[in-house]
Amino acid sequence: MPTIWKSAPAVAMLLSPAASADGQLSISWTKPHLQEIARREKGASTATLLDRRWFHVSSRAYEAYSEVDARFTAELSLFMDLFHEQFRAVIKEPLRVKKRPEVFIYATQEAFKERLKSSARGW
Repeated sequence: MPTIWKSAPAVAMLLSPAASADGQLSISWTKPHLQEIARREKGASTATLLDRRWFHVSSRAYEAYSEVDARFTAELSLFMDLFHEQFRAVIKEPLRVKKRPEVFIYATQEAFKERLKSSARGW
Protein backbone atom coordinates (compact mmCIF):
# COMPACT_ATOMS: atom_id res chain seq x y z
CA MET A 1 0.00 0.00 0.00
CA PRO A 2 1.47 3.42 -0.93
CA THR A 3 2.49 5.58 2.02
CA ILE A 4 -0.06 8.26 1.17
CA TRP A 5 -2.96 5.85 1.68
CA LYS A 6 -1.72 4.90 5.13
CA SER A 7 -2.08 8.60 5.98
CA ALA A 8 -5.35 9.31 4.16
CA PRO A 9 -7.51 9.93 7.28
CA ALA A 10 -5.02 12.53 8.54
CA VAL A 11 -4.89 14.21 5.14
CA ALA A 12 -8.68 14.27 4.94
CA MET A 13 -8.80 16.02 8.32
CA LEU A 14 -6.36 18.63 7.05
CA LEU A 15 -8.60 19.31 4.09
CA SER A 16 -11.80 19.77 6.09
CA PRO A 17 -11.53 22.54 8.70
CA ALA A 18 -14.58 23.26 10.85
CA ALA A 19 -17.44 25.31 9.41
CA SER A 20 -19.97 27.37 11.35
CA ALA A 21 -23.73 26.84 11.18
CA ASP A 22 -23.98 29.23 8.20
CA GLY A 23 -21.38 27.21 6.29
CA GLN A 24 -18.56 29.72 6.75
CA LEU A 25 -15.07 28.51 7.60
CA SER A 26 -14.44 28.88 11.31
CA ILE A 27 -10.85 29.22 12.51
CA SER A 28 -9.92 30.03 16.08
CA TRP A 29 -6.60 31.84 15.85
CA THR A 30 -4.36 31.80 18.93
CA LYS A 31 -2.68 34.95 20.23
CA PRO A 32 0.65 34.03 18.53
CA HIS A 33 -1.27 33.38 15.28
CA LEU A 34 -2.95 36.78 15.51
CA GLN A 35 0.42 38.43 16.08
CA GLU A 36 1.84 36.64 13.04
CA ILE A 37 -1.18 37.64 10.95
CA ALA A 38 -0.69 41.29 11.96
CA ARG A 39 3.00 41.06 10.99
CA ARG A 40 2.15 39.53 7.64
CA GLU A 41 -0.61 42.08 7.01
CA LYS A 42 1.86 44.94 7.53
CA GLY A 43 4.22 43.30 5.04
CA ALA A 44 1.54 42.67 2.41
CA SER A 45 2.11 44.21 -0.99
CA THR A 46 -0.03 44.65 -4.07
CA ALA A 47 0.60 43.19 -7.48
CA THR A 48 -1.07 43.24 -10.86
CA LEU A 49 -1.27 39.76 -12.35
CA LEU A 50 -3.75 38.15 -14.72
CA ASP A 51 -5.07 41.66 -15.45
CA ARG A 52 -6.28 42.02 -11.87
CA ARG A 53 -5.06 43.79 -8.70
CA TRP A 54 -4.05 41.41 -5.91
CA PHE A 55 -2.91 41.68 -2.32
CA HIS A 56 0.19 39.53 -1.95
CA VAL A 57 1.97 37.82 0.95
CA SER A 58 5.00 35.64 0.35
CA SER A 59 5.05 33.01 3.09
CA ARG A 60 7.37 30.16 4.00
CA ALA A 61 5.64 27.69 1.69
CA TYR A 62 3.34 29.67 -0.63
CA GLU A 63 2.84 32.85 -2.63
CA ALA A 64 -0.62 33.93 -1.46
CA TYR A 65 -2.71 36.33 -3.55
CA SER A 66 -6.24 37.54 -2.89
CA GLU A 67 -8.52 40.27 -4.16
CA VAL A 68 -10.16 40.63 -0.74
CA ASP A 69 -7.79 42.72 1.42
CA ALA A 70 -4.37 42.62 3.08
CA ARG A 71 -5.72 41.10 6.32
CA PHE A 72 -7.49 38.25 4.53
CA THR A 73 -4.36 37.58 2.47
CA ALA A 74 -2.26 37.48 5.64
CA GLU A 75 -4.67 34.96 7.19
CA LEU A 76 -4.68 32.94 3.97
CA SER A 77 -0.89 32.79 3.95
CA LEU A 78 -0.76 31.62 7.57
CA PHE A 79 -3.51 29.04 6.98
CA MET A 80 -1.62 27.66 3.99
CA ASP A 81 1.67 27.52 5.95
CA LEU A 82 -0.04 25.67 8.80
CA PHE A 83 -1.60 23.30 6.26
CA HIS A 84 1.84 22.74 4.73
CA GLU A 85 3.40 21.99 8.13
CA GLN A 86 0.68 19.47 8.98
CA PHE A 87 0.85 17.89 5.53
CA ARG A 88 4.63 17.50 5.77
CA ALA A 89 4.24 15.89 9.19
CA VAL A 90 2.07 13.22 7.56
CA ILE A 91 3.64 12.90 4.10
CA LYS A 92 7.37 12.32 4.48
CA GLU A 93 8.38 11.86 0.84
CA PRO A 94 10.76 14.46 -0.60
CA LEU A 95 9.13 17.47 -2.20
CA ARG A 96 9.20 17.62 -5.97
CA VAL A 97 8.11 21.25 -6.13
CA LYS A 98 10.96 23.56 -7.07
CA LYS A 99 9.25 26.85 -6.22
CA ARG A 100 6.55 28.05 -3.86
CA PRO A 101 3.09 27.31 -5.24
CA GLU A 102 0.87 30.32 -5.94
CA VAL A 103 -2.58 30.45 -4.34
CA PHE A 104 -5.14 32.86 -5.85
CA ILE A 105 -8.42 33.76 -4.13
CA TYR A 106 -10.79 35.79 -6.29
CA ALA A 107 -13.18 38.32 -4.75
CA THR A 108 -16.22 36.54 -6.20
CA GLN A 109 -17.09 33.21 -7.70
CA GLU A 110 -18.15 35.04 -10.85
CA ALA A 111 -14.67 36.55 -11.24
CA PHE A 112 -13.15 33.11 -10.82
CA LYS A 113 -15.54 31.57 -13.37
CA GLU A 114 -14.74 34.34 -15.83
CA ARG A 115 -11.04 33.56 -15.55
CA LEU A 116 -11.59 29.79 -15.65
CA LYS A 117 -13.56 29.93 -18.90
CA SER A 118 -14.57 26.31 -18.47
CA SER A 119 -17.61 24.37 -17.35
CA ALA A 120 -15.38 21.57 -16.06
CA ARG A 121 -16.57 22.18 -12.49
CA GLY A 122 -20.23 21.90 -13.48
CA TRP A 123 -21.05 25.61 -13.08
